[in-house]
Amino acid sequence: MAEPARFALPDLPAVRAGLRFAPRFLVPRVQWQPEPDPDPAEGAWLRPAVGLDRAPFDEITRATGASTAQICLAVICGALRQWVPQRRDAGARSLPVVLMMSLRGPRERDGLGNRVAVAPLSLPCAEPRPERRLRLVMEQAELEELVRYRRLLTGLLRLPGPVARPTARLAVRLSPSSVGVTIVSTPLDAAALGAEEVLVAPARPTAASSGFVVLQQPSVVSFHPAFRVLPRDTDLLPGLLAESLAELHAAVVHASAPAAAAAR
Repeated sequence: MAEPARFALPDLPAVRAGLRFAPRFLVPRVQWQPEPDPDPAEGAWLRPAVGLDRAPFDEITRATGASTAQICLAVICGALRQWVPQRRDAGARSLPVVLMMSLRGPRERDGLGNRVAVAPLSLPCAEPRPERRLRLVMEQAELEELVRYRRLLTGLLRLPGPVARPTARLAVRLSPSSVGVTIVSTPLDAAALGAEEVLVAPARPTAASSGFVVLQQPSVVSFHPAFRVLPRDTDLLPGLLAESLAELHAAVVHASAPAAAAAR
């Protein structure tokens, strides 16, 4: 068994990434979901999942350079915008979300705790243009920046216990009660996976907790909404997620086709 890695001071790029991410933890919560359902199903956490064809995601990637995960965040953003039109019309601010990330190394299997950390982001639900929403998501969830931020958190995880524990408690206390998003890639397709729902617990299981689990599969990308307190009209979400993807695809793929043809 490999010896546990020892703490080392994080490099300057990792520290800079942490400083850029830190202010997002202080953004006040914004309500981008309907009022709670007065008569929710007993014990219900998960709402009907929706599996979307992978092909439009790949076409958007080729047109914009966005990763599938970034596209998923933009799709969620567009669906929430349509789900709560009164917030949209009131010019509400961006929605704070936390993106779950693992701090385990590639061969690390042992150790206490799940070593799950969060990266704070803001979904621009108030932005009316789908291509602009994707661009704003890409600017925040840039892969190299997330890698640097993860490197900083991994270093903090290796602090001596008497320092690491209060540091972790302070980070949890400072973070807002945000919507959680977990995006996982799997080589198995939906049929092989054999599951219509995914067992998920939000990072902070408070009364306000809600979130999405997204499975990236070879031919399908499935979205699994999760709510501790069920809002109204949750049955609309699967259709709104599909519409959001179609809107984004039309804006960046269909719109780029005539421009490419004219350039020939």
